[in-house]
Amino acid sequence: MNGIGLCAIFARQGDWAFDYALSMARHHKTKLNIFHFLDSPYTLRRDVVFVDAKRPRPLRDPDLIAKKDKEMRETYEERLGDYVEVVFGSAKEMTNLS
Repeated sequence: MNGIGLCAIFARQGDWAFDYALSMARHHKTKLNIFHFLDSPYTLRRDVVFVDAKRPRPLRDPDLIAKKDKEMRETYEERLGDYVEVVFGSAKEMTNLS
């Protein structure tokens, strides 16, 4: 196992998923990859889901991305405790990890 992935949803409902992912990463002594989606994964492929020509523009505002990255780190860093094998990023960045 190369790592455990957690998609951050920035809501209290995601707490159990974080706790479970962290315990799995500790147990398997592997990296915990915490990432987020700023866009729905379906937004980019609207032509697959919908046949109409309306395609909403994806969110690419660098300030919003930086704000959400900071929010994600602040949400989880304290709860990680002494666990340091963690990578934060967007879903797009995570697909480029080796």
